[in-house]
Amino acid sequence: MKTGRYIFLSLIFLISCEEEIALPTLSLTPESLSIDIGSVGELTLQIDDLEDAIFGISLRIAYDSTGVSFAGSTEFGEGYFSSSEIVTFLKDTSSAIHIATTLTSGEGVSGSGILYTLEFEGKSQGSHLVEILPNFLFFYDSSGSKITIPNLIISSATINVE
Repeated sequence: MKTGRYIFLSLIFLISCEEEIALPTLSLTPESLSIDIGSVGELTLQIDDLEDAIFGISLRIAYDSTGVSFAGSTEFGEGYFSSSEIVTFLKDTSSAIHIATTLTSGEGVSGSGILYTLEFEGKSQGSHLVEILPNFLFFYDSSGSKITIPNLIISSATINVE
């Protein structure tokens, strides 16, 4: 009977000592941004806790073009993909931003960092969703093959125009 009790207590001890594993996240921050009509605010597209190294990313971000307009990108290609040997493509179609970035040489990147800082201008009052579209999100390895990031959490943002 004592052996069973020791096994049970040992299991409880092991379970309580396990570290919480951080899941990889692709997010627009802040989660909620308030700006005035005619003013510009910034949303940061960042990746956190990525264990698998990536060589490139392509994605589409949808936004309500009646409420906000895309005003450009700062820190474009800086930060997370901080190599000088990158190729980046950005196209705004007035309701979606198409972005693709790839390293042209070197090591893939992992961990956490800022991908882009995106600027939006307020056009009309209200709450306007800016959303990373999961069906248009792809990660690539050094051979150009698509890779899956397990358990990826995707978080979008809301721009409140006042």
